Amino acid sequence: MKTNLIIFGNGSHANVVVDELDRLKKYKILGKVNIKNKIKYKNKIFNIKDFCEKFKKNKIKGIVAIGDNKIRRDIVYKVERMMPNFKWETLISKNSIISKKTKIGEGSMIISGTVINTNSKIGKHCLINTRSIIDHDNTWEDFSSSGPGVSSAGSVKIKKNSHIGIGSTIKEKIIIGENTLIGAHSFVNKNCKKNSIYYGVPAKLKN
Repeated sequence: MKTNLIIFGNGSHANVVVDELDRLKKYKILGKVNIKNKIKYKNKIFNIKDFCEKFKKNKIKGIVAIGDNKIRRDIVYKVERMMPNFKWETLISKNSIISKKTKIGEGSMIISGTVINTNSKIGKHCLINTRSIIDHDNTWEDFSSSGPGVSSAGSVKIKKNSHIGIGSTIKEKIIIGENTLIGAHSFVNKNCKKNSIYYGVPAKLKN
């Protein structure tokens, strides 16, 4: 029996997620949520509040297919306030390579071509994008994300809500503070403080 699934998001990233779900062949997509927080379900339109009230007893799971960390987090919190027992689906592409000793939290999305090595931990509602390489003993905390082609060496720690831009490389044992952005194609060879922007080769603080 296929899992009934609602997709929160209807932009270009949601299309990528739908493609990954189709390959897995185990989901029945019941509807999508657009950027105005309304859900199209069987050709009817609900806002999130009405949807949660109507379907809170149904066996429906969800995934937030939105690339922006803050928006993804806000949607999760909003749904969970109205539906405390709502279940989030974890998406792991069939075209990824994940160590059996890696832990991946609920609601996270692992996109095609990704490699995650042994003893790494991916938190809740993270986005690990196309062809990212995450080496051993990494920790990516809740709502963190990578752009396509990111590489992180061993024992890297990415704290909550931080994003690593497309094509960036992170040296081993680096810690990146929460709410921090690493710009595209950067080389991170020093720890990065929270609530900051870094970019360049090597990456330097820009605010």
